[in-house]
Amino acid sequence: MVTREQVLRLIDGGQDYEQAGRQLGISPGLAYMIATGLSAHDTAQQDPIRNEKVLAWVRKRALAEARPVEAEAANQAATRPGPQAPRRSKKAKRDGDAEPRGDRS
Repeated sequence: MVTREQVLRLIDGGQDYEQAGRQLGISPGLAYMIATGLSAHDTAQQDPIRNEKVLAWVRKRALAEARPVEAEAANQAATRPGPQAPRRSKKAKRDGDAEPRGDRS
């Protein structure tokens, strides 16, 4: 029977569970279970990349960072000058014409 100490000695020596299991004549999952007390199957079902606490924290941070960006965009839009009226020509200003007139025939 393989002991925890045997598995840990191989793992501490730089082997992975697959190598340790092969050397001890057991499966890598059994080597993992002997060393840790946990089933490799149960551990694999827990997705370490999709941790709900981490995802909630990331969402909270993203919202906090998005608010200043949105506020700045709104501020820039509010302070941007609007469309300007067409400029009158110097002659129109001098003659007092508000707008150029059409054909005077």
